[in-house]
Amino acid sequence: MRKIITPDLGIELTQKCNLNCSHCFRGAARNRNISKEIIEKVFDEIKYIQTLDLSGGEVFLGYEQLKTLLETANQKGTTIESCSMLTNGTIYDGRIYELLDEYFGKNYQVGISDDDFHDKSIKRIETAIQNKKQEQKEKYVKLISKLDALSPLKTLARGYSIIEQNGEMVNSVKQLKSGTEIDIKLVDGNSKAKII
Repeated sequence: MRKIITPDLGIELTQKCNLNCSHCFRGAARNRNISKEIIEKVFDEIKYIQTLDLSGGEVFLGYEQLKTLLETANQKGTTIESCSMLTNGTIYDGRIYELLDEYFGKNYQVGISDDDFHDKSIKRIETAIQNKKQEQKEKYVKLISKLDALSPLKTLARGYSIIEQNGEMVNSVKQLKSGTEIDIKLVDGNSKAKII
């Protein structure tokens, strides 16, 4: 059987999408991905692809499908010179870039759909991220203030002292023996004393 050589091949990895764009020519998002069987059939028939165009849904929701596709193409001996994909720009999955680097080196493109709808979606996501960061920051500040209250320095500032004997903290009079030296730590410095 003679295999196909093609300048371009478009494959829809997934119909999943995190947005619901009214203008999307792909239609409504669905919980559907390209199957391994379809991928195998495609690469049984194709020997060479100059540019593989990947689409979705949202391509960054199709990591497993992309991995299967590239592994299958490699196993079937199909040469793919370059790859191109279009994303809505709202999801980042570093594993996708790792796969593209591994299979294509620098010979791939990831484009971001640039239109008013996606721009507004990106702004909403950026705002949500900023809000989450602010929540985390406030939670962090509360935890720091609780930890700060437990700090030995705060204990000293409240008028207490820390007593050490031979480098270990003294927390009972039973540890003190007549004639031993102790270190007394106060908020404004240290002093040594001898137990009588």
